Amino acid sequence: MRKIQSFVKRSGRLSKAQVIGLYKLWPIYGVSLTENQLNFGELFLNSHDVTLEVGFGNGDSLLEMAIQQPKQNFLGIEVYEAGIGRLINEVNKRQLSNLKIIKEDAVEVLQNHISDDSLSKFQLFFPDPWHKKRHHKRRIIQTSFLDILTKK
Repeated sequence: MRKIQSFVKRSGRLSKAQVIGLYKLWPIYGVSLTENQLNFGELFLNSHDVTLEVGFGNGDSLLEMAIQQPKQNFLGIEVYEAGIGRLINEVNKRQLSNLKIIKEDAVEVLQNHISDDSLSKFQLFFPDPWHKKRHHKRRIIQTSFLDILTKK
């Protein structure tokens, strides 16, 4: 049985800059998941607190927070490649070391790759565009998601 996801993966055109960001800069700022849980100390090379933002869109607010709070680590999860490519280029332009990006399903990441009691903040802006009743099953804010999140 196929798992119900809280997002629909749209594919649009990527600019040349977004493609470069996605493929050339990914090894620096992107996080490729393995079977293991993430080790934030190894990922960021420091022990600062970690803020997780899900669905950062084009990344403007996440970028601004990373600039304004250099002693805080930021981990953004997004599935839309255009936003990821744009943000990765901006992070590179500013040479930020406190922001990393994951391109996966946030529920999967939280369930299987983030240790309990490891996040200091969680951010999810404009979470549920699924306004029709028949689509409520796709909403990310559900009891099961909150149960996972409260442990992190």
